[in-house]
Amino acid sequence: MTRAFPVGRTGIEPVTSCLSSKRSPAELTPRTPSILPNHTSHRAPHNRAVESSVTIRPEGFDAPDSLVLRAELAAELDEIYGSASEPGAKPTAADTPVFLIARDEHGNAVGCGGLRPIDETTVEIKRMFVRRAVRGRGISRHILRSLETEAEGLGARRVVLETGRNQPEAVRLYESNGYTPIECFGSYKGAPLSLCFERFLDN
Repeated sequence: MTRAFPVGRTGIEPVTSCLSSKRSPAELTPRTPSILPNHTSHRAPHNRAVESSVTIRPEGFDAPDSLVLRAELAAELDEIYGSASEPGAKPTAADTPVFLIARDEHGNAVGCGGLRPIDETTVEIKRMFVRRAVRGRGISRHILRSLETEAEGLGARRVVLETGRNQPEAVRLYESNGYTPIECFGSYKGAPLSLCFERFLDN
């Protein structure tokens, strides 16, 4: 699930293809302007103070701080939805090539988020989370934008995600950053508590 707060759950079938490394726009499938709106004007402004005090870097999916943050996210989601609430296969180090950790000015891990490829031009945000003590400071937005930058580096043009109906803060975060609702995909199809979103990245 997803918030600045838990910001995203998990749940599509294991990925069957990997994104290419850096690809030029000419190698990617062209957008169709009539169905792919430009969301740039709807994105919330950057918080420069947060960006100067928080450092976000790739770390291993199973690195010590990654394990701790993901465990905190799982515990919080269990409080909201009960155990075993996530549809589909859980992400792993093998299918989540990007996993970011946000650290404060003292080096403490305060949040995380990962990317799992779905196809050659689409990635799914997984395990987006910010610790309760530091929520409301714009860290989740900073992580989200860092994930989008990483997605572009993988050659992706589209980012998708799933969050839950009982997480209104997560929904507001994504909608304020240009994500639009879509029909749920993969293992989320038919899941009564799932809400799915997408955003097309600007080239």
